[in-house]
Amino acid sequence: MSVEQPFKINRYDFNVRTIELIKSSNEYFEKNLWPLVYILKDEQKKLAYVGETTDTIERMKAHLKNEKKQNLSEAFLISSNRFNKSATLDIESNLIKYISAEGEMQLINGNIGIANHHYFQQRELYESIFEGIWEELLALKVVRKTLKEIDNSDLFKYSPYKALSVDQILSLKEILRALASDKIKNIMVHGGAGTGKSVLAIFLFKLLNTDLDTFKFSELGPEEQEIIDLVKAVKFRYPNLKMGLVIPMSSFRKTVAKIFASVKGLERSWVLGPGDVAKQTYDILLVDESHRLRRRVNLGTLFGSFDKNSQRLGLDPHTTSELQWVLHQSSKDILFYDAGQSIRPSDVQKVEFDLVCAAENTSVLKLKTQLRSKGGNELVDFIKALLQIDQPAKDTLRKIDVRGYELFLFDSLWQLREELEKREKSLGLCRLVAGYAWPWTSKKDKSLFDIELDGVQLRWNTTSEDWINSVTAASEVGCIHTVQGYDLNYVGVIFGPEITFNETTGLIEVNKENYKDRTGKSSIRDQRELHEYILNIYSTLILRGIKGAFIYVSDSALKAYFARYMELFSSVNAVGHKRKIPLIHLEIEQKQLIEVSKAAIEVDVSDIINGTERVIACQINKTAEWDNDPSLALFRIVHEEQEPVQKTASDPTIDETLPQGIWYAAEQQVKYEKRSWLPKNLSLSRFVTMKLKKETGEAYIVVARFEKLLSEI
Repeated sequence: MSVEQPFKINRYDFNVRTIELIKSSNEYFEKNLWPLVYILKDEQKKLAYVGETTDTIERMKAHLKNEKKQNLSEAFLISSNRFNKSATLDIESNLIKYISAEGEMQLINGNIGIANHHYFQQRELYESIFEGIWEELLALKVVRKTLKEIDNSDLFKYSPYKALSVDQILSLKEILRALASDKIKNIMVHGGAGTGKSVLAIFLFKLLNTDLDTFKFSELGPEEQEIIDLVKAVKFRYPNLKMGLVIPMSSFRKTVAKIFASVKGLERSWVLGPGDVAKQTYDILLVDESHRLRRRVNLGTLFGSFDKNSQRLGLDPHTTSELQWVLHQSSKDILFYDAGQSIRPSDVQKVEFDLVCAAENTSVLKLKTQLRSKGGNELVDFIKALLQIDQPAKDTLRKIDVRGYELFLFDSLWQLREELEKREKSLGLCRLVAGYAWPWTSKKDKSLFDIELDGVQLRWNTTSEDWINSVTAASEVGCIHTVQGYDLNYVGVIFGPEITFNETTGLIEVNKENYKDRTGKSSIRDQRELHEYILNIYSTLILRGIKGAFIYVSDSALKAYFARYMELFSSVNAVGHKRKIPLIHLEIEQKQLIEVSKAAIEVDVSDIINGTERVIACQINKTAEWDNDPSLALFRIVHEEQEPVQKTASDPTIDETLPQGIWYAAEQQVKYEKRSWLPKNLSLSRFVTMKLKKETGEAYIVVARFEKLLSEI
């Protein structure tokens, strides 16, 4: 017996003979009106196109007549009896998103297509089917990297092939309206950490530099037609559009430049530093992380270039700023701004941005939805209240428990590192960071340690450029300058001795002497200014984590204050530790897997699932068909329903043209194939169907995805 996939991938040479081959094949879903997904590609040209259709033959005919697609050489058709229109749209968008972010092929798609649709069974079943499809594409060498590798890549996180949130779409519309207006010069987009400012900026850049006939505006929902009209208006206003994306931080700028270089239609040279702005004028300048634009304070070796650029523009170096350079050199400017991420005296002050906001020719927008952290806006509000940002913590501040997000306070730095290392092994992109409370001693002598705390010896980052993705990053400690602008799966944050808690006043305080960033504190005369910078730094560090944040506090009083509102870590509440799950004993009965008994077992499932997903351990009892020792395997349940009723061909609800061996769910009319399995046949992409029992004794069917043998855990 073998396990069948709930999908099939067929390869064809893509040419005029393809149509006849499909027509003459035995593939029901390919030659009839059934939704499927396809990939067209050319390995030598490194080009690809992803699409979905309910009429494969007509769609292939159209592509063979298309100037851009007819030169692609291979077609991969992905079909399934479980596909419906919503499912194929979602799988199409995921393929576009991941293939583009893989960086091996340039997509000729205009954008992602219709994404983030919520439909029946999406989370449980179709996401697992997509994982299986990707694994099959890996085996066929259509793709090269695993989903995990791509998930952790910067190209994936900031790709223009991202589906926008409703919040972002509404802001996009307002930005386009302002760009098309004669009355608006400046566009200020406020948004906290993780609200999708960078993604929106890159998406907008791609949108305005893509042919309208290749862009799927239907992704944008009800705003579709208005956005189409606005894009046309902007393109009409600027027929030879000259744009630039300004990014103040050099490391993040280089990361985005790599993204632009890998996306068809975008160019690396369009990503600019503030100094580049002084060289020429632009129709539109977008500034990401505009709160990090500089003024003439604490610039060190950069004073000379700052003065030279200012004078080139006819501006007084002592009163101007890089923000003024942008305003001076652009017909329209779009500033993505978060005052809460200003971290140094050299940053342009908030009052200067406030003046821009107050101008009559400025349009002011705000992104509110937290898109990075699984803790959502609730976590953001909690961190701000905990750190007393804007105002002291109120009596109403309470512990939060955000499902799917781990926020823990640690007694032991050693234990924090241990837990972070576990997440790094299973997920990757988990980094330890700290406030700048220790000098960078190892910069000159790499044999020395910079941080010695709680019996742990640590070194600061050995590189300032793209540290997060560097080989040594997992064993080092990063700072605000190496992580701002980036996403992490988990972040470990060390609060240093430069931040304390006054038990008498109930207020957080900072110690200037213990803060070791010289350019971050020199020239500061007002202690409140340094206080604000340091709190902004720690808030920004914590909010780097997508799945969780682990916190260690040096100061005992501050730690005691945090402990009032944060859960102290222990092994029992860690997702990464053992969890009790059902142990199902099965027998093979008429080639079906039937539950005969149920128990429980404790296993570590941290590298398989999030804490909210259902997993079971399964063991087949010995039968005549099974003469080996039964293997214990871990499965993730992706779908369940009441026991299906097998109908006869005489039933009027049966489509007799469908392939044989399909069951119909009595209520939901969900189609899936009968299958059975033996553990020795299993691989990571295999699905099985089992008949299990509820506590009431009622039978139900589950579709489960094999993850691994428990002996491997």
